[in-house]
Amino acid sequence: MHEVLKNSRHGCDLHGALQTLEELSGVAAVVHANAGCVYQHYLADRAGHLAGGSVYGPEIPSTEVIEKQIVFGGASRLREELKNAAKVIDGSLYIILGSCEAAMVGDDLAAMTKEATDIALPVIFYFSAGFKGGSHWGYANIMRVIIQQLPSVRKFSSEKIPGLVNVLGILPKADIFYKGDIREIKRLLETAGLTANTFFGPRDGVAELERSALAEHSLVFSHWGLAAAEQLKEQYGIPYTFFESLPLGIEGTAAFYKQLSSVIKIDETRTTAFLGQEEEQYRYYLKSLTDVYFGETLQKNTALVGDISTVKRISPFLEHSLGTVIHTAVLTDVYTHGKEEARPPVPEGLAGEVFKTDDSAEIDQILSDADVEMVLGSALEEDAAKRLKIPHLTISTPNGNQVLLHKTYAGITGAYFLLEDYASAVLRNNAEQREEKRRFLKSLDVFQEPLS
Repeated sequence: MHEVLKNSRHGCDLHGALQTLEELSGVAAVVHANAGCVYQHYLADRAGHLAGGSVYGPEIPSTEVIEKQIVFGGASRLREELKNAAKVIDGSLYIILGSCEAAMVGDDLAAMTKEATDIALPVIFYFSAGFKGGSHWGYANIMRVIIQQLPSVRKFSSEKIPGLVNVLGILPKADIFYKGDIREIKRLLETAGLTANTFFGPRDGVAELERSALAEHSLVFSHWGLAAAEQLKEQYGIPYTFFESLPLGIEGTAAFYKQLSSVIKIDETRTTAFLGQEEEQYRYYLKSLTDVYFGETLQKNTALVGDISTVKRISPFLEHSLGTVIHTAVLTDVYTHGKEEARPPVPEGLAGEVFKTDDSAEIDQILSDADVEMVLGSALEEDAAKRLKIPHLTISTPNGNQVLLHKTYAGITGAYFLLEDYASAVLRNNAEQREEKRRFLKSLDVFQEPLS
């Protein structure tokens, strides 16, 4: 029996691959699919991420196959689109993404890629069929495939650079704060005397992909970065360390540095001094919350809705900083369809109750049944919070209610942003509830004119 999925917050494997490639400067995707695939991806991005990219949305070349190509094969159409894309997009690397249709009819993407490389066009390919899994898999697999195939079209040194570390597992757009998160983790690593190879951002993404082979170590900040880290280890012998999430707050950053120092040489004198300065400043700012904390009741029974790494990052921070009780956690990562064993183990101590679903109807029901006083989730949970008359804060995708440029909920900078946003959400809701009560009392006909 089929189930109806309401408002899934993630796209398919193809959408995850596109979200990743859009943030790699110098890379251009060429999608071998029907017209709807790229357009639906664009609409989802507009509605749920409010973020553009390098080669983005309507700019993405697509074969837009029709019945003719499905019946007789789409190789000639792909050949034509690939040549046209190279004429109008100045890319350092082109990646053919094969859709469900291409996979089902058996179009030979490898042969088409070889044709292109034979004429010195830097092209690689990936079958990103939507039925393989959700958008998280798109990130995991496209990063692995690029690392695997890049040496066939780009020549680069493999001599290691001391102190260079690859940063993996931060998913563009699936993590709505990815730009700020990358910036903050880069700052923390530079403080430790390391150089971060982050792949995404204003710098040349292809150059950073090439530099990944020169790294001394890889740091993986979610389950979804493991495939790329394993590929780098297999291909170039680069070891990696897995972190359940990005660090958040003073305690989280201190624990991060401690684990980091056990696997790679860092400047511990600098990190100790840095933590001391940051803690002094953090306590100064946190003291400003005292009156608001007690006067507006910031300590709440809270529900978190997001992927595992986001929930794992935010849950302990709120508990330790504000005494928040994480009553309910809903984990929304989408895995390979029908393969429960592909799910990573759920970290201990996330919440009183832990659920796994990205179905908005189920999540609404979970929130309605739970005795919570605040919801930190996606924009999709905002209506449920209004219905329950409790505060809401967007921490996960989709994000359609705020523009994010370099805000982060990671590291020490992220702690300030999260505390400000959390407290502000509570204040707004308290003000709304007071205004509602005032309007209600005003509507009651309980006042009488004084007797003359």
